[in-house]
Amino acid sequence: MEEQQEQLDTAISAVKKGSKTSLMRLRRGYIVSLATANNVAPAVTITKDLRYGDKANNSKSLYVDALIEWYKINPGAEIRCPKVFPSPTIDLSSAWGKKAKLVILHNGILQEVWSDMSKTRIPSWLNRAPANFGHASHGKIKADQWRTVCLVNLVITLCRLWGTPKADEKEKAMLQNFIALVIAVRWATTRSTSETHIQLVEQNYTYYLKTTIQLFGPGAVELSFMRSFCRGSNLRALLLHDELPEAIQDYRSIAQEYFGSDFRGTLRHDLQAMAGSTDGFFPALGKGKIVTLPASQYASLVSRLNRTSDGIFYQPYDQPLEEPRAETRRAVKLYGDNFTPAWRHVGNSQILLRATALGSGSLARAAQIQKILVHSRPGLGRSTISETFFVVKLYRELDAMEIPLDPYRIFHALDARLCIDDLEPEELIVSSTDIISHFASCAIDIEGLKEQCRVVLSLDRSFLDVIKILELTNMILNYLLARSDIQGLCTKMKQKQLTSWDPEF
Repeated sequence: MEEQQEQLDTAISAVKKGSKTSLMRLRRGYIVSLATANNVAPAVTITKDLRYGDKANNSKSLYVDALIEWYKINPGAEIRCPKVFPSPTIDLSSAWGKKAKLVILHNGILQEVWSDMSKTRIPSWLNRAPANFGHASHGKIKADQWRTVCLVNLVITLCRLWGTPKADEKEKAMLQNFIALVIAVRWATTRSTSETHIQLVEQNYTYYLKTTIQLFGPGAVELSFMRSFCRGSNLRALLLHDELPEAIQDYRSIAQEYFGSDFRGTLRHDLQAMAGSTDGFFPALGKGKIVTLPASQYASLVSRLNRTSDGIFYQPYDQPLEEPRAETRRAVKLYGDNFTPAWRHVGNSQILLRATALGSGSLARAAQIQKILVHSRPGLGRSTISETFFVVKLYRELDAMEIPLDPYRIFHALDARLCIDDLEPEELIVSSTDIISHFASCAIDIEGLKEQCRVVLSLDRSFLDVIKILELTNMILNYLLARSDIQGLCTKMKQKQLTSWDPEF
């Protein structure tokens, strides 16, 4: 103990003198402990490693530089001395951590996660995690179940708990750290890429690495979650092929026993989507019951048809260009996914609609499928066009005064928000091309909002519509930057546009 205190006193004296040489003679543990005790974080640099993944460089020299620079900026400031360990230790910075680990997802948090999981609705292609996630009784969970937990369940619960004004600063900081990783993983594993994708992944992953060191102390930080997910998914995709070498075919039964027979998951989902399932876009007739559309649905159908670009203007059926009947469907496949009415599977009925589907607004709308119809109409010449349509009801949106209470919207690239947990009475008809994706949802209560809300978390695997909104916002900010009276504010907004969260906005 005396030796530890002597080394710490030497370090404090060296910081005051600005002596890098003296500090570098000391063990790394003393330097890191001193930096941590005074809330001094080194500048994070990322080491590229194609084999083992990117790692954060947190060498002793970086901590020494950070301590000297901190004291230069704050001359005469009190330098807090870390507590010495009661027994001899090689690394003071990790000695206390080994004795008592920080528990983030403690039993109280897990109880909230389990409660939300029981109310969460997800589509059938998404692999649901064990209802008692975090408890030893369920054993090892699969890679796709980890993905659902991290990208859906924990997002829903932690934003609800730590994204409110009542959360303390530590909880808010941990939430920003976690959501930065979620955004980086989601945008890095989409079906398409762009410059916006690259910027979002780089910025959020860098933010995650930096704040992980600040929150939880030094240590090698790597994206093990993404790597583990990709390894498991790639192996499972390989096992889906029929023409495998004999040696691998012998291994298939062992692997399937380990992974389970349930091969749902994001990679399988992506492969099916790229295969181009088309029964929702080019439906065959004669598979369903013929029904006559009610007047309100028929008017919505005609309105939707007249927003298409096929060069034909459609009129009501009493003027002989339009047919008021259609065939019903129990389910259709689009992009490799099953879409059904709510009475068959609520998770498969939850959809995000493009703003163009409703003819106004710029925000994608959350909706629930009530019926699926195949409608036939005359095309150009003597052709007949058959197309799938969906009878939907929209979820009610928050009003302008309620939006600031939404703890999800502040993470722009997460593509999540609250709606009122109630459907509008009017039924609308939309086409297959109006659908962006499914969404995951959970009914929750938010303090300050009178009605129960529903979290709407996009499961879009391309984010093309989100990119359009981000690019439009960027264009507006660039235009506003030309105005000198608000230039400072707009510059800050532009810098924060692609990051996870800004506490001042």
